Amino acid sequence: MLYFRFLLLVSCVLALPVSADEPPSIVFVSPVTCPATATTSTLRISTIPYDLETSPTELVTTWENDRGGVGTLQPSMFGWWADVSLLEGVNRITAHVTDASGNSMSTSCDVEWGPVEAPSLHVAIPQLPPTFGVSPVVNVTELSLLLAIGAADNITPAADLQVSWANDDGSGGVIPLNIFGFIAVIPLHAGDNLITLRVADGGGQFTEQIFVAAVDQDADGVTDAQEQAAGMDLLDPDSDDDGIPDQHDWAGWDVLGIGHPLDPDSNGNGIVDGLDDFDGDGLSNTTESAFPKTEGLLAMFFADTDGDFLSDAVEVFLGLDPFVRDSDGDGKIDGFSDLDRDGVRFHDEIASGSDPSSPDSDGDGLKDLWERLLCSDPTRPDTDDDGKGDLLDDALCALNTPSGLVDWKLFQRGPNNDVDIQILFIYQAQQNVRMELRVADTDSGQPLVGFDFSEQQHVRSASSKPSLSVVTLAAVPTGGNYDVTLRLVNPVNSEVVASQTVVSIAVGDMYIAGGQSNMSGWVFGEQSVLAEAPDARVHLFGNDQRWQMGREPMDRALPSVDGIGMDVFARHSPMLRFGKELADLTGVPVGIIPAAKGGSSIMTEEPCTPPSCHWRRNDASPVDRDRLYGTALYSVLAQGYSHPIRGLLWYQGESDISSSTPDYLANLNRLVSWFRDDLNSPELFVGICQLASWDDPAVTDGVVAIREAHRQFALSDPHATVVSLLDADNDGLHLTFAGQKQVGERLARAIAKESYGIATSVEPKLLAIALEGAGTEIVLSYDKAISADDDRLADLYRVRNELGTDLSIINATLSGQQILIRLASPAPSGTTVSYSYGTRPDSGWVIGEDGSGAVLGFKALPIPYFSN
Repeated sequence: MLYFRFLLLVSCVLALPVSADEPPSIVFVSPVTCPATATTSTLRISTIPYDLETSPTELVTTWENDRGGVGTLQPSMFGWWADVSLLEGVNRITAHVTDASGNSMSTSCDVEWGPVEAPSLHVAIPQLPPTFGVSPVVNVTELSLLLAIGAADNITPAADLQVSWANDDGSGGVIPLNIFGFIAVIPLHAGDNLITLRVADGGGQFTEQIFVAAVDQDADGVTDAQEQAAGMDLLDPDSDDDGIPDQHDWAGWDVLGIGHPLDPDSNGNGIVDGLDDFDGDGLSNTTESAFPKTEGLLAMFFADTDGDFLSDAVEVFLGLDPFVRDSDGDGKIDGFSDLDRDGVRFHDEIASGSDPSSPDSDGDGLKDLWERLLCSDPTRPDTDDDGKGDLLDDALCALNTPSGLVDWKLFQRGPNNDVDIQILFIYQAQQNVRMELRVADTDSGQPLVGFDFSEQQHVRSASSKPSLSVVTLAAVPTGGNYDVTLRLVNPVNSEVVASQTVVSIAVGDMYIAGGQSNMSGWVFGEQSVLAEAPDARVHLFGNDQRWQMGREPMDRALPSVDGIGMDVFARHSPMLRFGKELADLTGVPVGIIPAAKGGSSIMTEEPCTPPSCHWRRNDASPVDRDRLYGTALYSVLAQGYSHPIRGLLWYQGESDISSSTPDYLANLNRLVSWFRDDLNSPELFVGICQLASWDDPAVTDGVVAIREAHRQFALSDPHATVVSLLDADNDGLHLTFAGQKQVGERLARAIAKESYGIATSVEPKLLAIALEGAGTEIVLSYDKAISADDDRLADLYRVRNELGTDLSIINATLSGQQILIRLASPAPSGTTVSYSYGTRPDSGWVIGEDGSGAVLGFKALPIPYFSN
């Protein structure tokens, strides 16, 4: 109709007298106003050109975009039109018309286009906590929830935005706008409510926020959903009436396997749990659970809740704070205070029974410090009852420090498969003596060849006062465990006048175990009877800075010399299983230094404030023990080793999934370089754990990026290896006991092969990626037979063009040592393939048929690809 009216207008105008060669005219019908904003990258423009001398059908109409592109406008019943492609930013669209006489006219319109932004959504009430990419959880105690939402959009006024909520029980509704924002009170059901908030604009764009409203009607710290699952009373904060709040009962059972929310005598000892003392610190569970601090939740289960080497009961008795490591602010943790200034720390005096207020507890004239240095009893004036008294008695004691000869210490062997052990010792002798040493097998008691008393003798002069001396056990062979006996012998009558035996030392290989929660050993909801059994071949230098036999939890938080190393959720790590497996494969004892902390990051830059510095090296003081890096470094250097330690175990990255592969890789390279430089170990071997499967698909791309950084590090470093944990058993983020054991086994096998040259089975290695079938088939080849679930295989891969757009995968199949991915259309130049997009350990991963484990995840590998 518009076209007909236009022709009528022109015919009427032609009937009027006009001057020759009048130029034509052209106007924009769409956009209606100029300048304009486009909501898509393609804009349909409409114009009306007219001329008083030329028929409309004879007019030539064209357009051009100053950002690129030209074309012809086509006539229709609504005018002349064309679809114009826009680039981001301002596009000047110019329409031209030319009549039969060659006269022309132009008009322009500025059109701005940018990718249409989805509306923003901000939840003001309730406040949503930060998370690791999973849905945040908000705890509520009522069956209703106030929502206050802020929403905005670049194309739609707030009044026209559609804001709504939906609960997983099917309820939902619109959230109205008032002067304070979008506000509504929504009903909840008992248990966990999965709430979806949605804001949509007029352009069809929308944004969603999902969170969980966890109802806890009795406000006891255990949600209705948890109570429902356990059969607890949703309205009773002490379901089993044992005097312990459900929150504490639940936490103990779920995390540590201690107590039970439905059993008032959970350990069956005839004492109601509230009156019992689970941690044996002298305070009842009821007393500790009632502490007016959140740490009271832990006090029931840890005898020394703040890890300051004093039990909670001792701190309460002394008026100290059992939740503050340094109650008096003197710069020393409470257990390291020295009240009588005798050089013996408070907790050592309590442990030995000496008087912390007297420098000479037994009044024998020998101060408590010297009694400890001489291995005599500070509470007895004549320790060996020989009638001489400790002040005048002969005595001998190896220096009891990490750098000395102490029970369970592992010495790092050297390139000749042995080590020289320098022994600092304190002795006191009333006559010249012969110092004799013996190194014997711990199990059999038989001395090593060349290390019996008759073969290790040193003369020492008489000393009526304690004296420091040193001897060296040269070339002690790799192995163990060994017991080392030191004794002083009267050369005149061969009487042994003093002796000491240090038990269960070993000569082998030492490893730092660094990272975050999965290396530390966060395991929830499993009983400790499933834990890895202790093993005497694995030696642990724990957070208390003492050597001991390896047992879980290896990363035991309490007590802890360095506060940064305290991780109370540490229960079962991969460390012990790693040590046992490596000892099996190599025949070499293994030592472990735990240095992990849940939530720690390697992306921290200076300036930073401890404890957030985590794995950042303090260049001014590399052994800064307020940082994880510093305390790990200190723990190694404190040993006084004459040879560099063997390696670093690394399981970390969950905290850094927002980082790109290059950024994370650069920081990992930097961290390893720091360790190698500070430990004077350029060949320090690094065993890396790729991140295990993760339940939340929203963060999978970031997780895959970190896995790729792990893979690239191991490929580029000749002293590194990496293992896949995609199929390791976990709860969606943290490994189970079984999963932790898988990690330990795989790390040990990979390191045995790559560092020790031992033939052992490791996961299949990707050899090549090729493009076949006229560009529609991607073939991945591995070095051994593989298996997988064909029905789910395609979901584990992403094939993307050079712009990052996913290409459609028809299916993926497996045959022998190859994976075949079929595409819906030929892959263009620059196509990449990525693997490991499943979110569960049972996602149908590609694994070795020989049981060696899952293949490595990777991201954006080019086609073709060949491994080095």
